[in-house]
Amino acid sequence: MKMLPEEAIEVSALGTSVILAGTVRTPRAAEDARLMAARHVGDPEAVINRIKIAQVQQVSLRVRVAEVQRTIMKDLNLNGAIGTHRAAPSAGTTNTFFSTIGLTKGGGQAASGIGRLGGNIGLAMASGGFLGGAALLMDALESDGLIRTLAEPTLTSMSGEEARFLAGGEFPVPTGVDNNGRVKIEFKEFGVSLAFRPVVLDDGRINLNVATEVSEIDDANAIILSDLRIPALKTRRASTTVELPSGAALVIGGLLQNDYKNVIDGFPGLRNIPILGALFRSVDFQRQETELVITVTPYLVEPFNDNDVVLPTDGYVPPNDLEMYLLGKLQVAYGRKEGEVPDGKPAGPIGYIVK
Repeated sequence: MKMLPEEAIEVSALGTSVILAGTVRTPRAAEDARLMAARHVGDPEAVINRIKIAQVQQVSLRVRVAEVQRTIMKDLNLNGAIGTHRAAPSAGTTNTFFSTIGLTKGGGQAASGIGRLGGNIGLAMASGGFLGGAALLMDALESDGLIRTLAEPTLTSMSGEEARFLAGGEFPVPTGVDNNGRVKIEFKEFGVSLAFRPVVLDDGRINLNVATEVSEIDDANAIILSDLRIPALKTRRASTTVELPSGAALVIGGLLQNDYKNVIDGFPGLRNIPILGALFRSVDFQRQETELVITVTPYLVEPFNDNDVVLPTDGYVPPNDLEMYLLGKLQVAYGRKEGEVPDGKPAGPIGYIVK
């Protein structure tokens, strides 16, 4: 055909029908030839398609979802109170706290110490005298956090066919109540999922319709409904259609998020007093940075020999009872299987360089 000069397609007429024969390199070329013949004849039923594809093309898609979260938090609370004869902590605390760490003293005595308060480092001081007493409670916390997430699923499919992949699980979610009063349950997937449909175009380019998702159960945002605890999901999802050559990588999604929070709480008026105002206010500082990148890389692949495949379980040797219970080993060694150890005799010239 003149419209597809690079393909070996033969066109012949049989009555009012058109016969297409030959061999093409890609399914896209065969489909184009059929559409052009149907447009020329005016009746798609009159086209007899006997075109063969030279090789069934398969596409392997590798998706990488990389995320890094950095969190910085600082919390400082200074609470003070003045009494008549005995120190009394403020800000919702009770004398139990001072009694627990041995800080509560009567008039004319003083004590100080460090204790644990609500997961933070607490410092309490109490002093008293003839005229009265004063108490100071400090609650301080500083934390740094780093979370790294990397998911790299790989899936293979024929050109024009859809493939799906899921590594994770399902958790039950109530959706309603039936006529008998029983709760209806629906299972929702979570984990690493990938779905794509590749179409190999001319010159080895690949058209991809891809959808990927990385999700995990988030208990922090769970809800309780009728004594049922329903967890939330933390999800990273991307869905798009792109076109690129084999072996090339393309970023299909990304996120750079910077959250900043700074809160100052205190007693009205007193918190603004220079220096002494620090005793009547608290500072809460939080900063969170998130970087997320999603990339796709398609490859045109062919079958290979099974002996060339290296599996994660190859070379694993389970320990015996002595090695497991006495030595605490989970595996003996990773290496060659039994019977694959060479005889140890050198082969070829050794000890010098052959030019």
